[in-house]
Amino acid sequence: MFLKLIAIKSGSKEYLEVGTYIGESINILTDCCEKLYSVTLPIEKAMKQFKPSWRTNFIGKLATNENIVSYYTDSRQFDFSKHADTVDLYFIDGDHSYEGVYNDTKIFL
Repeated sequence: MFLKLIAIKSGSKEYLEVGTYIGESINILTDCCEKLYSVTLPIEKAMKQFKPSWRTNFIGKLATNENIVSYYTDSRQFDFSKHADTVDLYFIDGDHSYEGVYNDTKIFL
């Protein structure tokens, strides 16, 4: 809900999220943003990296909405430049390592 409040208050129309997991955050924004982009690991790769208890949450629950465009890739290989001029709200919630957060932040900035 915090992200939704930011989107509404800032008038954000396009949202990009790194690390969608099952889509709780991005789905909340579908009624206030016109276009939403998800950059998240391919399911096969995610299954290997997630804790066993998280795997059952992931399967079959990915964000699905006509306004969401999903890119199933590692954010380190994604070309963010194609959305640089239109996305006005970013949320980084992918790789929680220092290197991962640093990389995603550096790319956005």
